[in-house]
Formats: sequence, C-alpha cells, structure tokens
Amino acid sequence: MKVFKRITAIVLVALFAFSPLADCALTLRGFAEDAVVESPILPIIPSRPDTDLGLVYVLDDTALTAKVADFTDPQATFAVIPREVLDGEKTYTVNAIASAAFSASSTLESVVIPETVKNIEAYAFDACAKLKTVWFEGDKAAFSQISIAAGNDDLLNAELHCGACMDRVGPEFTHVYDSFSDPDCNACGKERAISEDFVAGDLDDKEGVDLDDVIYLLYHVNFSEKYPITQNVDFDASGTVDLDDVFYLLYHVNFPDRYPLN
Repeated sequence: MKVFKRITAIVLVALFAFSPLADCALTLRGFAEDAVVESPILPIIPSRPDTDLGLVYVLDDTALTAKVADFTDPQATFAVIPREVLDGEKTYTVNAIASAAFSASSTLESVVIPETVKNIEAYAFDACAKLKTVWFEGDKAAFSQISIAAGNDDLLNAELHCGACMDRVGPEFTHVYDSFSDPDCNACGKERAISEDFVAGDLDDKEGVDLDDVIYLLYHVNFSEKYPITQNVDFDASGTVDLDDVFYLLYHVNFPDRYPLN
C-alpha cells in the first residue's frame, strides 16, 4: 500500500511539474503564429522604397540617417545613390550601403556615390562583374576615408571619377567637374566652392608637385584603374593623356617657369 501511494505521489508530482511546460509550449506555438503581425521579438524595421531609383532604404529615426538596403532593378546599367531621402516631413542623410545591397547586379556598369556615404558593408557590390565606373561626389581623399568592407573588389577595381555633380541622373552621368580647380559643372553650370588645398599637378596630395607625382602619372598612363586621377593631367593639351604629359610634368618639376601647369 505504501509502495502504491509512493508511486502515485511520484506520478502526480511529475504531472504537476510538466504541466506548465505543456501550457507554455502551447502558448509559444500560438504566439509564433501571430508573430508575423505584431510580435515584439520581430520588430518592423522602418524602410522606404524609391521606385524611381530602384533603391530600398533602412531608416534610422533617431540619427535621421538612411542606409541603402537593396537595389531592385535587375536590368539597370547604372545606379544613383542620392545624398538624402525624404519620408514625410523628415529628411534622412544617406550614410551607408548595406551588405549585399547591390550583390549580383550583373548588368550594373556605373554607380554614383554621394560624399555623405561613410560605410560600405561586406559584399555590398559582390558579383558586379560589369561595374566599370564609380562616380564620387567628393575628392580622392574623402573616398579613401570610406570604410569599405571585404567582398567589394568589383567596386574597388572600377575606374574612380571624383568631383561628380549630384544634379545629374543618367547612364553616362556627364555632369562632372573637369578638375578640382574647376568651379563650374561642365554640363549644368552648377557652382561649387574650391578647396584652398588644391594644387595643380599634385596628384598624390602630398607636399606639392615633385617626382612622386611624375611617377604616379606614369602609373596612371599604364594602369589607369589602379591609379585614378582627380584633375586634368593633359598638360600639353594634346587631347590625350600619355607619356608626353609624364615628361611635361617632369619638366615642370625642374623648370616650373618654362613648363607651367594650368
């Protein structure tokens, strides 16, 4: 009899102990079914699609910043990332490109990036084999300050053009300043302030014009994509940048009065 009571007590204790777990399991299953609608575990991230540019942004209401989260035009040959995104009465500064945002954009040939972008996450431009041109609003120094994570080789190997005028949206993106010393856009005439640090011929932005700049220009003639130029280097006004311009810059280093730079 004692043995029977003892077994019964054990069974009752076990049932009592596990019954909350059973109720909990049912509750969790029921909660999961409704989670898609209003679960606090899966919050809705505020985002805004831009049907004109084919971009989707993730918005940060606290910092008033926007991150490019996706590119939705699989047939596009160019993409323009704006400086700002408007959503109602709020203005968000576009400061980042999310991981895989442009990944596998197999037809993309050029992209326009504003100076406001400070971070490009991993594989944002992965598998963009046709990407050949990057238009950047700022100068070369500003582009080098962007934090670009791994997996963006297609972006880094593209030809970089600095000083882009953000007023233009188009596949050729012909609105661009001829050089850092040019105050007017060559297409729309938009004016901009000229940096006091600009020095014609100082291609590496270091200590004025010297032999290092001559060597840089030589590299540019042979490997233009790896050694981008952000100012006019057709010093002899022949219409092309070649070895003659390299020699002209060399002559300028030694005889600046006889070989002036524009």
